[in-house]
Amino acid sequence: GSKTLGLDKGAHGTSLLTDYGRLLDDDARPGDASATIQRVSEEHGILAVPPDSGLAPGDRVRLLPNHACTIGNLGRFYVGIRDGHVAEILTIDAAGGVH
Repeated sequence: GSKTLGLDKGAHGTSLLTDYGRLLDDDARPGDASATIQRVSEEHGILAVPPDSGLAPGDRVRLLPNHACTIGNLGRFYVGIRDGHVAEILTIDAAGGVH
């Protein structure tokens, strides 16, 4: 939801984006539409998933938000992924430090 993804649809109020981000691995075939984050509340993000996607409730996904400035402050760590595997976990010492 907005607490993790933020409410921005893009940097500096761009009107070119109509959603809040997309999935990185949504099992869509080449040429298919990707699943997108259509709306957010405080705690939830609502996905629009194409009917032929292959995603099912409970599947784990990776999200690519449109605007990530606030995300660095909200999280406690970053997970670095290389070639589909966790390569490193970086703690964010200043997480939540904005007062």
